[in-house]
Parts: sequence; structure tokens; C-alpha cells
Amino acid sequence: MADLLTPQTIAVAVLAGAALALSFRDITKFAFAWAFTFPIDVINGVPGWVFDGLRYGGAAWVVLRVGADLPQTRRPILRNMAILLAVLATIRGSMAIVNHDQPNVRVGLMMASGTALGYLVALRTKVHPPIITGYLAGVTFSASVSVLQSLHWTVIAPANIYGSRYPGLSTYTAVFSWHAATALIVAAYLVASRVRYRDRTFWFALIVAPTCLLGLVTNGAQGGMLGVAAATLAVAWTQRRLASGKHVATVAAGALAAAIVVMGAVAVAGIDIPSISDYDRSFTNERSRIDSWQQGIEALIDHPLTGTSSHDYLFGRGNRIMPHLLPLESAAVAGIAGLVAASAVVGYLAWLILKGPVDRRSHTIAAYGVLVSLLVNTLTEPQGPFMGVGRAVPLFLIILYACVGTVASGETTEAGQAPQPGQLPNRAS
Repeated sequence: MADLLTPQTIAVAVLAGAALALSFRDITKFAFAWAFTFPIDVINGVPGWVFDGLRYGGAAWVVLRVGADLPQTRRPILRNMAILLAVLATIRGSMAIVNHDQPNVRVGLMMASGTALGYLVALRTKVHPPIITGYLAGVTFSASVSVLQSLHWTVIAPANIYGSRYPGLSTYTAVFSWHAATALIVAAYLVASRVRYRDRTFWFALIVAPTCLLGLVTNGAQGGMLGVAAATLAVAWTQRRLASGKHVATVAAGALAAAIVVMGAVAVAGIDIPSISDYDRSFTNERSRIDSWQQGIEALIDHPLTGTSSHDYLFGRGNRIMPHLLPLESAAVAGIAGLVAASAVVGYLAWLILKGPVDRRSHTIAAYGVLVSLLVNTLTEPQGPFMGVGRAVPLFLIILYACVGTVASGETTEAGQAPQPGQLPNRAS
């Protein structure tokens, strides 16, 4: 009990209580504070379950306080993704019980509960703007910590045990990399779409974008950078017939500004970029990922019906890491059923991407780019962006704005309101 009653934990409890008190007057302020915790898993002196409790409890409170207003006609795609993830969670949890694998029982429970709450929150469009804003603010805070970690400063969360990876406030670099990539793409869209107005949204995004860019390149994981590259290519492809010379020049200027920010930070502040400073010319990291795929297949062959426990996979079989590919990771710990269920999830995401964005509005194209980045994440991180509320809520919002839209032309929400095109994602205040 004494370990729990630290000054840091007390401060977190006070802030959570203040947010809850504010929610009785204005639920949007609570939604902002709640979403701020999505990318925060580690702070010195605060047990990790405290943040889990804030995220799950906050999600339940939002669902209870705010009515669902997304029209029924706009829900099938979200519902399909929720069902696929619920099936995967059930299979993984069931096989974990069979294999006496407590960590994967927790994975199954977190995936199931996160999916249910993420889906329900996505149906409540009233709170989407403060959730988006709070999430961007939280990722920016975590990215700032990652940058300070790369400078080897003593901050509120440690670098990893090797001292050469900088996960910000996430549990490990691959998770932070996904959050930073998502926030960077959204912030870049907000900067581009609001530059003519110079409003609060613009200035807020102008802080978020370079901070997340620096955090992305300093944390040491390549998945986020691959996601941003893939998103850029996807957006360019969808807009190839509409792009003008002015658009191309604007993108080129933005890329040049980003490069200047990174190089300036390295030259002036001495920020460490592990992807460069610790680069292994023997491609050990890349080969270890490919080896993990082969090891996952071998585990599936040896245990086709139930898979094996994560402990046996890592220690009994002598593997260094879990397979960094969601279908093979699920196959290793849940057998053929896990392979099929996880492949269905990834396949559905791929199908949504192949269908293309639901319309050509700028915020839809930006969300579509993030969706492509999410698919890349499933190829570089064991469990992908599917576990827990902190990942499930952004996932469902991204699918909503990229592939569904909140309302169609002339349609109203169930609350009788008809948001203007782009209104929800453009509001950041």
C-alpha cells in the first residue's frame, strides 16, 4: 500500500478527480482529459494498472454520460471490425486458459473489453473532437519525454533497459512509435487544412507535428516511420488526379521543413537517433523479425490446435522475441483458430484500404492515411493496434472517418444534428 501512495500517484488521482468533477458540467472536458491518458503507460512511482483503470473507467463513464448518435446506417463497418476483434479475443483468451498462460489471458480480456468500449465510444460523435485533441496532447507529452530521454536527461519515465531506446511514456518503443506516427499524420493534416485561418487548431497542431516527428525518429523503433511513409504513398496515390503543382510544392516544402527540424535538433541539441547511431550493418534487427515469423510457424506446426504459452514459446523453445506479425503471433499462442481469426482482422483492414476512402474530403483522406499506417503496424508489432482502450478508441475513430463518415450528405445524427463536412475532426478546441 505504501508503494501505491506515492506523490506521483496522488497527483494522478487528484487530476482524475478534477476531470470527473468537471464532467458533470461539461463532458467534453472530461473526454479531453481521458484521451490524454491513451498513450501514457509508464510514469515513475505510478503503478501501470492506475492508467489502465483511468482508461477503462473513463470509457465507461463517457458511454454512460453520452448517448449514441451515429446513425444506424453508418455502423455496419464498425460493427464488423468489433465482431472480428471479439472473436480473436475470445479465441486467444480461451487458448490461454488451456495453456495456463496468464499473460495471454490478460491480452484476451483487454482486447475484448477495449474493443467493446472503443466501438461504443465511436458511436458518440459529440465527444470525438475533445478525444482527438486530448489524444494529440497526450502523444505530444509522451514524445517530449522521448526526446528528453534521447538527451539522457532524468525525466518522469526511464529509457529502456539498454539505455538506447526511448519509448517516451509507453511500455516499449513499438507502441510509442505507433502513437507518434498517428499523431504526426493527424497534426500534419490540421496544419495544412487550417493554415489560412491561423486559429487555435493551427497553432496547436504546429506544436504537435514537430514534437511527434522528433519523438518518432528518436525512439528507436522503425514501425512508425514505415507507417508514415506508407501513409504518404497511399494519400499521394488517392490524390494523384487532383494534385496540382501547388500541392506538390506544399508537400515538398513540408518535407524539407521536417528534415530541417530533425537535422537542427541533432546538430544543436545533440539528440540521439538510435536508427542512425546504433544502426547494425549486419541487419540483425531486420533478420530477427524474419526469424520470428519462422519460429511462429514452427510453434504452430508443433501445437496446431491450441498453440503454446508465451512463457514456453520464449523460454522453453528458446526464442528471443514473439513473432512480429499479428497472425503468426496469434498462431503461436492460439493455434490454427488464432491464425484464422487474426488473419481475418488484418484482411478486413486491408480490404477497407483497397476500397479506398469513403469520400474525397481532406479529413477523410488524412484518416485513410492513418488507416494505412495502422495496417503497417500489424506487420511490425506482435499484437498490432488492437489491445486495450488506448488503442481501440483511436482505431475505431480512424475507421469511422476514413471508411464510413459520421453522416452522409443531407443525413442527420440520431440527436437531430447534421455536422458540416469536416467539422468534427477540424475542431480542436
